[in-house]
Amino acid sequence: MDEANGTLDWSDRSVAEWLALWSGTDVAPGTPEEIVGPLLTYNRWRPSPEWDGDVRVMVVEQQGVWLWGHSPHLGFVERANEPGTDWRPTAESESQFWLHHAAFEFVSSRFAAYRSTNDAPSAVSDLVVEASHPLPCREWTWPGRQHMHFRGNSVAMISENSGHSFIQVGAPSESSLHWADELGIDWNESDSRSE
Repeated sequence: MDEANGTLDWSDRSVAEWLALWSGTDVAPGTPEEIVGPLLTYNRWRPSPEWDGDVRVMVVEQQGVWLWGHSPHLGFVERANEPGTDWRPTAESESQFWLHHAAFEFVSSRFAAYRSTNDAPSAVSDLVVEASHPLPCREWTWPGRQHMHFRGNSVAMISENSGHSFIQVGAPSESSLHWADELGIDWNESDSRSE
């Protein structure tokens, strides 16, 4: 199988193995939260217990508009940071929940090579979906209906809202995004090749 093209089955890989793939370095052992939490810079990890009813708030979006946590009754959850808003289960395991946070962190702020486009029609997001593989984590509802994909050591995030998508791809090197460049997408929001 060809790892560079993302054709390996990564569904059983640990969070540490994903991080090693994206960072190119060894990852210290620990729980998924211990491995991913300290890496978060875009969103903020809450290592000390902060409670909202029976939900331990674990991660806060950088501007404070969205929260993620864990409830003994609902499992891993998310919600808008507005009074009276109910928590929504993400239906993710612990590993999936923290993998999702790690993928978001890498694609939004850690990769040296990146591209993004805004207000893309579904035909454009379909190109990315068809050229990549779903990460073994579930959809979130922030920032829009969000899907995480991968190809080789690159990550793709597709956030759908009102029929259009914000698409962001990232990788450790420009050569790892060759597949995305071949899709003919107008990367109109950001492009590391010209920044």
